[in-house]
Amino acid sequence: MRKTVIIRPTKFPFVFWAFNGAMNAKIDTQEKTLILEGVNTEFKYEMFGKWKFIFLKYFLVALIIPIVIRVNDFSLSPEKLIQYGFALAFTLSILLLKYNMRQFVLMILFALSVIVSFWTIDLWLTAYAIKYCIFFLLITILVIDLDYYAYSAKINERVAFNFLSLKKIEDLPETEEAQNIEPEKKENK
Repeated sequence: MRKTVIIRPTKFPFVFWAFNGAMNAKIDTQEKTLILEGVNTEFKYEMFGKWKFIFLKYFLVALIIPIVIRVNDFSLSPEKLIQYGFALAFTLSILLLKYNMRQFVLMILFALSVIVSFWTIDLWLTAYAIKYCIFFLLITILVIDLDYYAYSAKINERVAFNFLSLKKIEDLPETEEAQNIEPEKKENK
């Protein structure tokens, strides 16, 4: 059964943090082959284990987190609660707001956090808020990644690239029109 889908291949095999632009691909589910438009090379694809994908993506992050996050980061002192509050505000504005509004709100929040840091004589408030924001974003990305299926595209038994899909390729309907297998991205204005 032939299907046409839109995929974003990884720039490097097994590196799930860097992706190329979207490309149309013709997939044959019986033969387990994939042909990228413009490349005209036939690749064999196979499903990549979900936990292997999660391990490869987050292994280095898991090594860095114990170095960056310390025991006192979990204290509930008033200073830490203010830092967590700003981190949560940064995270929610990044995740929920559109482009121009996101920039505006982040600038206001950043300026406000600098003012509050001088007012409370906690000069590291903004730095810690950004650190916790990055941590919250990593947790959010991990939760989102648990819904993805990872695939490897091979040529001559060597992995050429990987790609992700929200559905199993076999479960997609047969069509000649390209189907997007990634979440819909709304145009930011």
